[in-house]
Amino acid sequence: MINFSSLPLLCCLLHRNASLLFFNASLITQDCVPNSYTIISKSPTRNSSSYLLTVMASQRIKKGQIITHAFIDSTRGTFQRRQQLKELYYFSCDCRRCSDPSELCTHYSQIKCPKPSCPNGYLYPLNSASLELTGQWYCNYAPRCDFRLTNAQVVELLKHVQYDISKTYVQHSLFQEYENLEAVLDKYKGKVLHPNHFLIMDIQYSIISCINKLLVLVNEEEALKLATKQIEYCRDCLEIADILHPGSNRIRGE
Repeated sequence: MINFSSLPLLCCLLHRNASLLFFNASLITQDCVPNSYTIISKSPTRNSSSYLLTVMASQRIKKGQIITHAFIDSTRGTFQRRQQLKELYYFSCDCRRCSDPSELCTHYSQIKCPKPSCPNGYLYPLNSASLELTGQWYCNYAPRCDFRLTNAQVVELLKHVQYDISKTYVQHSLFQEYENLEAVLDKYKGKVLHPNHFLIMDIQYSIISCINKLLVLVNEEEALKLATKQIEYCRDCLEIADILHPGSNRIRGE
């Protein structure tokens, strides 16, 4: 198997989907908390159809330490990452993040236990085997709480949340979009999904971006309120990024 680097549709370089082969870079090991990232750019010394892939260290790499890279989007939950790796690269990732049901104690994929008698419980896969489609998610208060869901049920729940998120966008109305995002966040944060869940992070990132645009449209008093809320969401996101995306990288904006 040979690893490749893919560019998204309408990328600024090629304006189309593409998979580019870089032999040396293909030897870098996959890890969901990588110590490097890559940049693809046009070659300055070759013809216009040639491209360069630059491997950048995102944190200090010691002599003899393995260089690692995330083959897929590391901002997704473990089930989503492992599924994508299996579909695209035909292997199951067993890095320390994928092997830990709590994702390094971030609870990045955990679902709120819906059982009324278990107000503080969250569901998580018992082990990596539970991340198969037929696997089971257990409450962290087991055996006191016996509630569980299959992976397929969790996938359906997340699809419903993602659908609600997709409806928040309102063309030509930033104020309405902001209100919609806040409403969806209030609906799911800590009530259906763990406050650190990756979809909650997605919503908060969207709110941060939305506030950036709103700050120039509101008065000083309202801008201060929005900026204060934006700082709060940034701190939440950075707290998770410090663990799952350490060092300098695009996710942290560094």
